[in-house]
Amino acid sequence: MLNDALDKYIDDALWLISMYEDTLNTARTVLYDATNVWGYNKTLNSIAKKVKSEKELPVLAEISSETADVFLQDLRLYKKKLKFLKKLYAVNAGQKFATNDRVELNTSYIFLSRLKKWIGSFEPKDGFEGV
Repeated sequence: MLNDALDKYIDDALWLISMYEDTLNTARTVLYDATNVWGYNKTLNSIAKKVKSEKELPVLAEISSETADVFLQDLRLYKKKLKFLKKLYAVNAGQKFATNDRVELNTSYIFLSRLKKWIGSFEPKDGFEGV
C-alpha cells in the first residue's frame, strides 16, 4: 500500500491534470453543439458579441484545437506515468512485505540451526557432573 502522503500527492496531481484537460477542451476554437461538447468558450464568446449589454461581457480564453491536442497529449502522458508509478509502488511494497516474512523465517531457521550445532558441539569438561 502506498504511503498516505504520497498517495494523496499523486491523487491530487491526477485530479489537477483532469482539471487542465477539461479547461483545454472548453477553450478549444470549435463551436459547441450536440455532437461536440467542447468549444464552450468559443460559443459563449460568439453569443456575447451579439448580446447588447450595458457592461462589457468578459471574453473567455480560446485556444486552437491543434495546440490543445498537443497539450492534451502531454497531459495524458503524465497521467499514465503517475498511474504507473502508483501501481509500481504498490506492487513493490506488497513484495517487500512478502519478502520480509520469508527473510525473517530464513534468518530464524539459520540462527536456530547454528545454535543447535553450537550446543551439540559443546562437550562437558572431564569430571563435570552437573548441578
